[in-house]
Amino acid sequence: MTRTTTTTTAMTAIAVWCVAAVLGAAGGLVLDGTYGQFRKWNAGVNGTLEMEFKTRSPNGLLMYTDDGGTYDFFELKMVEGTMRLRYNLGAGAQILMAGHDLYDGRWHRAAIERRGRVTALTVDNATSAAASAGKELQFGRLASNSAVYVGGMPGWYNGRLTRLALPSVIFEPRFSGAVRNIVYTDDFYPYPRRQTAVTDTARQPKCTGTRCRRTLNREKKSKVNGGGINGNRRGGGNSDACEKHDPCQHGGICISTDDGPKCQCRDKNFEGAYCEIDKIMAEASFTGGEFLKYAFDGNTEGDSFVLHFKTKKPAGLLYHMGDDSSNYLNVGIVTGGITVTMRVGTGSLDMFIKPNRIRFDDNQWHKISVTRKVQGISAVTSFCKLAVTVDEVYGEQGSSAGAFTSLTLGYLYLGGSENTVALPGTKASTNFVGCIRKVEYTSDGVNKYDFLEMGKTGISTIQVYGRLQFSCQDFGMDDPVCLSTPRSFLMLPNWDGTTSGSISVKFRTNEPDGLLFFSRGQTEHTSGIYAVEMVDGRLYVYLDLGAGGTRAEVSSEKTKVNDGQWHEFSIWRNDRDIHCTVDDYSSDFTTNGDSNQLHLQNGIMLGFGGRAVYHKKIPSGVWTLSLETGFVGCVRDLVLDGVAINLVSSSLEQDHVSVTPHCPESTNSCKSDTCYNGGICHEGWNRVICDCSNTEYAGATCMKESSMYSFNGTQYVQAIMPEKMTTQVEDMYFRFKTNRPLAVLMKTFDSSWDRLEIALIVGKIRLALKIGDKEKVVLCGSHLDDNNWHSVHYIRRAHEIRLKVDNVTVKNDSDMEDKITLKWQGLLVGGTPPKDPDALANLPSFIGSMQQFILNKINYFDLAKISTRGFPEDLPKVHMTSKYQKQEKPPSLVNTVTFLSKNTFIGLPPLKAYSRMEVYYRFKTKHTSGLFFYNGGKHNDFALAELINGHILINIRSGTHVIRLRDSSKNSYSDNYWHSVHLLQISATMFCLLIDDQVASIATISRPHNIQLNGMFYVGGVPKELHKRQSKHIHSRHGFEGCMSGLEYNGESPDMVENATIPSTLITVGCDGKFMDRLHQSRNRTKKKF
Repeated sequence: MTRTTTTTTAMTAIAVWCVAAVLGAAGGLVLDGTYGQFRKWNAGVNGTLEMEFKTRSPNGLLMYTDDGGTYDFFELKMVEGTMRLRYNLGAGAQILMAGHDLYDGRWHRAAIERRGRVTALTVDNATSAAASAGKELQFGRLASNSAVYVGGMPGWYNGRLTRLALPSVIFEPRFSGAVRNIVYTDDFYPYPRRQTAVTDTARQPKCTGTRCRRTLNREKKSKVNGGGINGNRRGGGNSDACEKHDPCQHGGICISTDDGPKCQCRDKNFEGAYCEIDKIMAEASFTGGEFLKYAFDGNTEGDSFVLHFKTKKPAGLLYHMGDDSSNYLNVGIVTGGITVTMRVGTGSLDMFIKPNRIRFDDNQWHKISVTRKVQGISAVTSFCKLAVTVDEVYGEQGSSAGAFTSLTLGYLYLGGSENTVALPGTKASTNFVGCIRKVEYTSDGVNKYDFLEMGKTGISTIQVYGRLQFSCQDFGMDDPVCLSTPRSFLMLPNWDGTTSGSISVKFRTNEPDGLLFFSRGQTEHTSGIYAVEMVDGRLYVYLDLGAGGTRAEVSSEKTKVNDGQWHEFSIWRNDRDIHCTVDDYSSDFTTNGDSNQLHLQNGIMLGFGGRAVYHKKIPSGVWTLSLETGFVGCVRDLVLDGVAINLVSSSLEQDHVSVTPHCPESTNSCKSDTCYNGGICHEGWNRVICDCSNTEYAGATCMKESSMYSFNGTQYVQAIMPEKMTTQVEDMYFRFKTNRPLAVLMKTFDSSWDRLEIALIVGKIRLALKIGDKEKVVLCGSHLDDNNWHSVHYIRRAHEIRLKVDNVTVKNDSDMEDKITLKWQGLLVGGTPPKDPDALANLPSFIGSMQQFILNKINYFDLAKISTRGFPEDLPKVHMTSKYQKQEKPPSLVNTVTFLSKNTFIGLPPLKAYSRMEVYYRFKTKHTSGLFFYNGGKHNDFALAELINGHILINIRSGTHVIRLRDSSKNSYSDNYWHSVHLLQISATMFCLLIDDQVASIATISRPHNIQLNGMFYVGGVPKELHKRQSKHIHSRHGFEGCMSGLEYNGESPDMVENATIPSTLITVGCDGKFMDRLHQSRNRTKKKF
């Protein structure tokens, strides 16, 4: 009879539990000695349960659930105003506490979060977490688990304490206050879902103290609270606004607030008041030179990494996680499939996902998910389970056992690294090229990261390398590329139209001169040359079908095409008949001779790649080849015989550092201090061009002192060209000073009658040009024998001559008929051998000083210094008898900085060295060793400079070629005096190291090879992990400590503090010699003490 009564009472209590809960005005469940029952929380091993509450009581049970009376439970309660979570996952009870003074009558948020071993309690912004020691982490079984009770426990548990995993919970005081917005995520519902009560608190027995007393309220079905606890609202009933009408879309959670319903967008793809707007997710374009790096702090027992990508490239590193030891996770693309390699402790695991007839390099978005979880086997041995899915369809699972209890995170590389091929476990040897978005990383289910968003917002804990574009640029056929230097170039497919064909392209620049296209036969003897160039803002086409070249201007004389706007050029050829258009202007011409076939075998070169690329014989009709001036600007929409050419793809494969896959708007870069020492700044296409001809300085920004040479009347500089030169254009400048009114300054020589001679005649410059039977004479300047420095600048474009002496210019444009090609075998500077019968004037040799003799971009004085160590095949052989004059004046110090520590560095944009390398800087230090700079690249290419035992060492790797340059001086350069270092690539096969303007070392390689550098140009040192990976090549154990000045590379002189992509607080402006002395002395004293 007793059993029947008890059962009937329990059944009656259950029967009166309905879904109508007592609600406040804000949708809160009012708990005044009552409780609410909610569906089971299927926590499993991962899940969250959260709610908002407010109360005036410091104590009370807020929530309880368990596994049906065995072991596992969660008890959340208020204890003296602090939230306490007591829980058991099979290995004993644990307690977490968070928050204080929570009984202030205001709304607070409490959340329980489970991720494997880790459980976290968050109250408002305070979080407490702990890890469980048990092996079985599953929270009970869904079939036997209890419901979730909020506010208290049902009275029928009094007689069934064995069904409680924590029997003492029945004696806990019930919660008095309001609860709202109860949200679960669990194994059953992986997305957050707002929960509704399945009990009617108005019909529940109320409790006081620790015992319940039945007081059934039959007068009201609901109790309305006017925003505060027990504050009744007049004017009828009120229902939860979220229950009445849920306005949230795309899985958004409706949250009741004092101001009405609000939508919490749990799906990161949507935002807006009702989660109705597609959120613009952080995404980025990687071109092979950019990546992100993040350093983790601590370990994890499980993590997940989700990202979306699209690419056209069959190989590339997506991300790499690991430490400097043997723990890593590497995910990349290889041959269009997904490769995953993992090593934990002594165990390793390899996966490759490439379904039949499916590739992931199809330029479509793909989603990759990688999950790792550690499961203990014994106290020292564990399994690491690895699961990989692609597009939620293709997947693979595996595990690796070893002596570990957690996963070491170390650092993360996203999209690539400084030296991807050297990363442990990598199958993808190159950086990623394409787009990445929706990056979500979760560690232990608690720590969540969106690395792209962190990089986009500039969070200091993540490093962004390269010029990462935070937008997805779908590199297509019509996408532009930008040639950023006069030596930037790309090799494009061959123009196979033997008798007919067409080419069209769009270009944009503000620079007046530059070679746009060039192609020729396999050798100089093979018929066929095609070139398109811009000279003085006008476009010219040169064609040679084997019977002599034809040069034609194809743009309008009224309009120049270097106005910074897009222009379209097209050429159609049918035998010898040529039709060209530039925008709306059209022109026609016919090639010379009888040949109607064009044989091109080398492919088309976009830009200028250096003299060696075109063979030794340069066609005189292609003027920009003689001037060694390549096109600088943007190119797009190239169509070759009806086939669109993907320029971006070519740049990514060949040289994406100096040929960038986008077209930046040109900006005004010239400022008052851009060019130093009186140099004149001219605007280029996103670059500056400094004219140093009127200064004693040279270099891209006029900061390097020019070498000075003296001539005594018998001394000279003689240059013999590798073969006879035929030029229709010359660009020459030099500086001189003398007190003699008559002298030969320079002249060409040849077996023909052609001559170019510049002489000093009674204090004036006399220029004489003789081609065949035609001759021109130009006079300029006066009183030039005053023993002061004067500059001479000579420019010829066929018939047109410009002679500028100091600031005075004289022109001569008189027609020379068809006599415009000057033939010459060599030249003499400063003197002439005695009894020269071919001299245009019987004048004495030069007595005085000279600087900077440069003709068509070749500095003959620099070549003279280098020629003492050997002659490159593609450059003149120079013999010098004049004497080098050392200048007794302090060096010009520009952009000077002090590296205060051996363990610091800065990062600058990469060195553009694909076709030609040049780096210049000054330094002074008392330390014998240190790394000056390092730049890595593709296929383990790199370039570095360091100080080893007081001597300069340069190491360059280009493919299989290794270039090593080291000075052989008897003196150490760590003498705390300023020294200059100039690394110069003289030709395609010769490299030179100059120290203090003197040749220190020369090295050659057997054949030309383009060095492919990318990533960061590190100055003063490198990151520790990079130093460790490159320890075979970097001999110094640390970075440089001392002063550096005047760094010049890529034709620029960057401010190492203001322009640093990776700055350092241990680098200061200027060179404080006294401070460095004190620093050096203090460290020496420290060493002596120990």
